[in-house]
Amino acid sequence: MHKSLKIWSVFLIVSMPLFLWAGRADYRVIPLPQSMQADTTKVFTLQSGMGIAYDADNAEIARTAQLLCQWVELQTGISLQLTPSAKKAAIRLIVSVFSAEKKGKKTASLTDQQLEAYTLRVDKNGVTINARQAVGIFRGAQTLRKSLPTTGPVELPFVTIADEPRFSYRR
Repeated sequence: MHKSLKIWSVFLIVSMPLFLWAGRADYRVIPLPQSMQADTTKVFTLQSGMGIAYDADNAEIARTAQLLCQWVELQTGISLQLTPSAKKAAIRLIVSVFSAEKKGKKTASLTDQQLEAYTLRVDKNGVTINARQAVGIFRGAQTLRKSLPTTGPVELPFVTIADEPRFSYRR
């Protein structure tokens, strides 16, 4: 009896760091994003009740927000809320025109890959997924989903990921 108690005690002590690490996101996903700059010394903690802000007028982005909400809950047990207010949201899904396009500068026509490009940034304010089109938001949400651990609360190390599909075709 005492021997088995000692064995379990040793097992718990040795495995404790693994349990503590289990709640941290891992951005090494497949396929690996083209650019990733991480600061693992700082984290944003995702908790139940936090919001996902999105453009409710865009049906594709609304669907991605709903899917992301479901993925997070299924994978981590964390229940997020859909919200129109970006100020109160932990996750923001933003379709925007990039700086050269905003200034009215003539830009070369974009490839399909560039149209699907996204950036995913985690900082003290939460998670921001930014893209030119809704499909880029979906791809960024997929990267976030694949990064999540299987238990909550979830610590998201600060990171900036920039990615776009490597190939113009899908099978």
